Amino acid sequence: MSIKAKGFPYLALVITIFAINIAGSLVVFAQTKKQVLDRIDDNYKSLSSLAADLTMVTFSPQTGVTDSVTGTLKFLPEVAKPKRQMYLRIDWVKPSETILVIGDSYQIYREHDKTLIEGKRSGAKNSASASNLLALVSMPRARLMADYEIDVDDRESLSDGTKTTHLILRPKVKMEAKRAEMWVDDNGMPCQVRVTQMNDEVRTILLTKVQKNVVLKATAFHLVLPDGVNKLKG
Repeated sequence: MSIKAKGFPYLALVITIFAINIAGSLVVFAQTKKQVLDRIDDNYKSLSSLAADLTMVTFSPQTGVTDSVTGTLKFLPEVAKPKRQMYLRIDWVKPSETILVIGDSYQIYREHDKTLIEGKRSGAKNSASASNLLALVSMPRARLMADYEIDVDDRESLSDGTKTTHLILRPKVKMEAKRAEMWVDDNGMPCQVRVTQMNDEVRTILLTKVQKNVVLKATAFHLVLPDGVNKLKG
């Protein structure tokens, strides 16, 4: 018997079942999104320090070139009470380069030409902008929700096998980036972040061998420079 033969009651039942399924999917999506954001917030509240290996991959659509660098990081997130600025140190392997960030100020020391570049993170480009991506790692839920429209994409495994939930973040406020993405593990730790700039350059940072809440000495966030360093403004 056709739908037409069965008449309006049958069609109404089909539409009702379809609507219930859609509504149910939206409820599950909302719950999943809330659960992921809750885990991110719990991780943020419990994170006092972080050490990890990292890989940063940059793709330029203008040149078609993909550049990859590896290194290590040490990280102390910003704390409101008692007030503490963000502390970050990245030691890239090749080329040998150290980035030190305290609050909004950064220093980049290039060993091969003994050059120290100093500037503000808010206007940083290239290597120093890694700190802007890593800021997403320690961003609380309230800040994420205030700055971004957040969608849950899918469950994905990263290149090191870590199982994550993929989030897509679209800026609500004016930013240099037009889109960000975050891959969050089941403990609420963002293990990979990706930012697409207005010029379509894509920069991705992957954290591996993550150690949370380890003891980091104050000397880790101090650059010991050789004599004869050439200092430049960033």
